[in-house]
Amino acid sequence: MKIFSNSQNPLLKLAAILSLSVTFNLFTANTAKTQTVSEATLSDALTQIILQQAAEDTSLSISELQLESAIRVTWPNGCMGISGPEIFCTQVVVSGWIVVITSGSNQWTYHTNGSRVLLNDSLPNRQPTEQSRSQEWQRQLEEQRRREEWRRRWANIGWTQDNPVMPTVTEPGTWIFDDVPSGRWVDPPTAYGFRYTMLEDSLFTDILDFPIAIDDDNLFTISVGDTILGEFSPGESVNFVSLLGHGVSEFAITDINPLVDPEDPSAFPLKIAFNTEQADFKMEAIPAPTSVPEGSTPIALLAFGALGIYSRLKGHSQFN
Repeated sequence: MKIFSNSQNPLLKLAAILSLSVTFNLFTANTAKTQTVSEATLSDALTQIILQQAAEDTSLSISELQLESAIRVTWPNGCMGISGPEIFCTQVVVSGWIVVITSGSNQWTYHTNGSRVLLNDSLPNRQPTEQSRSQEWQRQLEEQRRREEWRRRWANIGWTQDNPVMPTVTEPGTWIFDDVPSGRWVDPPTAYGFRYTMLEDSLFTDILDFPIAIDDDNLFTISVGDTILGEFSPGESVNFVSLLGHGVSEFAITDINPLVDPEDPSAFPLKIAFNTEQADFKMEAIPAPTSVPEGSTPIALLAFGALGIYSRLKGHSQFN
């Protein structure tokens, strides 16, 4: 075997140095100084980042994933223990974590330095996600089944004034409606007025129609807070978005007169719409205002007071 000295062939010297460098990189890339520290834990923020990455990699929801273990490590280079033939590593010591995420019998290992999260898919314990895909398919089928059951439940209810949606829960002076579809007639027992209040993030967008043969003058007053939007009759509608620029979480309807039989299932139906397909809301009865003697308006009271003052002044002048 013929041996060339460095001075005889500088190209061979350079090739030998490159070969040793690549070999060292491949060897040290997977070599890490591990330190299992029982009291050391990942921050909540970093845990969420890793779980989010695992959810994207596995097509599972975060609620289906668990943090199995986290080991603090120090890698000799920037590859963080994950390398390949075409990966070149920065020769900088990197501190981080080896984190194991599980879901059932599946297991995935991640390497992170706090900013980068890398999946170590070279480990044999990473199992296929076919099971997770099957679980997601089953979840979607169950959700579809619930939606179809909800549609069947409401298929024939609330389309007319004579067949309104009735309250789910009845409390003294309050009626609660759950999962009501938008655009249906709803009906509690009647009162002088009602306050409609959302129980979730949905908003009322419209009163689509008012009942007929309920009120003697067929006029109902609609207000939002202290703002009176006007009087409306059967066949008319109220669009809160057009009038106010947005949907509302609460509104009131008053001047329902005369009061009808509260046992009548179609006592006071109202057709309303939301900005969502369905919504939960409640209705509270508004009592009729206390009646006052005829003529006891603010103007009449002022006139009466003025008359009293005039009488007192007149009597005083007579004594003088």
